[in-house]
Amino acid sequence: MHNFLTISEAASIAIHSLAFIARDNTYSNATNIANSANFSRNHLLKILQQLTKHGYLMSERGPSGGFKMLKPASEITVLEIFELIDGNQDYSKCSRSGTECSFPVCVYGDVIQRANIMITDYFKSRTIADIVTNN
Repeated sequence: MHNFLTISEAASIAIHSLAFIARDNTYSNATNIANSANFSRNHLLKILQQLTKHGYLMSERGPSGGFKMLKPASEITVLEIFELIDGNQDYSKCSRSGTECSFPVCVYGDVIQRANIMITDYFKSRTIADIVTNN
């Protein structure tokens, strides 16, 4: 079956990494995070640098270093991480990127808009702490 909801690899890496680091509640090194979720270490490091730059994580160099939560997991919504990584999205528009539709009414009705609102509301209410405690 087709997956209608697609989450970017970068956003997925960010969400999984934050949950992994929050769960351990100590310094987590990039290699362990990459191996645990089967992510490219290089791509993971780019995402972790972004999260550090924006105040979600702190990093410590050295053999006992790694990344640690700077902002409490209970204060980080999944939606804010999606928007940080992928930018703000306009979920009310048709999925036909950059083209005008020849139909006066959307061929999908309002199902896409309603689904996007529902998903956005869910991700807005779900925090990284929720992921850690529910998994």
